[in-house]
Amino acid sequence: PADAVLYPGHGDATTPELLGWQRRYIEEFIDAIRAADWADSDQAKQAVLDRMTRYLGSERLRFAMELAIEPVAHKLGAR
Repeated sequence: PADAVLYPGHGDATTPELLGWQRRYIEEFIDAIRAADWADSDQAKQAVLDRMTRYLGSERLRFAMELAIEPVAHKLGAR
């Protein structure tokens, strides 16, 4: 229900609206990885970080993104 309270593993209690935000974030992250030019992996990683920083409007998730870019790129066959 719309008035449900979610308790994610990280962060404060929130509403189901967070699930929609998370889905859009993941879709944007995957698209950024697919769109990057993996001929130069350092440039590709930076392009993903730059795009996601613009998407978020901050660098608050940068550390987690940096850890995830290469494994996700590999899983997607982009790398």
